[in-house]
Amino acid sequence: MWHFLHFQLSKIFLLACQFMKILTWIFSDYVDISERKTECKQTMAYLFPFFAFSGCPAGWVRHGKSCYYIDDTPTQTWSAARAACKGLGADLPIITSAEENKFIGDLVFKQTTVTWGGAWIGIQRKQADDKLYWIDGTPVAGGYTSWSRGNPSNSGGNEDCGHIMGKAGPGWKHQEKMWNDVPCALTASWFRNKYPVILCEKSLI
Repeated sequence: MWHFLHFQLSKIFLLACQFMKILTWIFSDYVDISERKTECKQTMAYLFPFFAFSGCPAGWVRHGKSCYYIDDTPTQTWSAARAACKGLGADLPIITSAEENKFIGDLVFKQTTVTWGGAWIGIQRKQADDKLYWIDGTPVAGGYTSWSRGNPSNSGGNEDCGHIMGKAGPGWKHQEKMWNDVPCALTASWFRNKYPVILCEKSLI
């Protein structure tokens, strides 16, 4: 909770500081506006040392308008991974482009622990209509997708959550960094305990 509040306070400070600097610049014809913004970021870095210059918390990585964080602990359930992200003021990622998917896939592969399970992503099936949705309520179908061949398959009728796949064995390399649907609670024997890890996203907006 403290990290989340700290993050929000830093954003408010940066916006307020830049607004005041812009007002000063309006009445000044000798200081470049970029210098004013740099002053604000330097002040923020001093007052909020927990945050990197990118605007993301330490240990997080920025891409576009979001910060991403991986806890490379294999996690058996989708709900546990999501709860961990919410505890950081974030949520499971919503992937909207090939560029973002590549960034996330590359980020997963940079971790110490890279299982076949890769990482959980913010896809879950709604029982009301038996369709997959992103956690913000957007239908998965009709938007950007990167499903591996034959997926989503809903094999067994209970593959209600999604993950981006990690390292695969020989003959299956084409599946790496692609999506797969799996049960939201994996069994202890699932791919020899190669569960997905926790991947979180928080917006900078």
